[in-house]
Amino acid sequence: MKFVNRENELKQMEEYSSLSKKQLITIAVSGLRRIGKTTLAKEFIKNKKAIYFFVYESKNLIRTAKRIQ
Repeated sequence: MKFVNRENELKQMEEYSSLSKKQLITIAVSGLRRIGKTTLAKEFIKNKKAIYFFVYESKNLIRTAKRIQ
């Protein structure tokens, strides 16, 4: 799949990332489904030292979290 028309978002993420040279930061990407959030995140971390952490919500996950509390 070709990655196009996300230069503004990548530029903004690069600006946030430049802050991490002094401290650890987290960049969260959210939005409507099927608009390319995962692809944007993966494109951003390409050729970088980064950790990609995918979180999804499920009823089982929520129940387990409530039991732990």
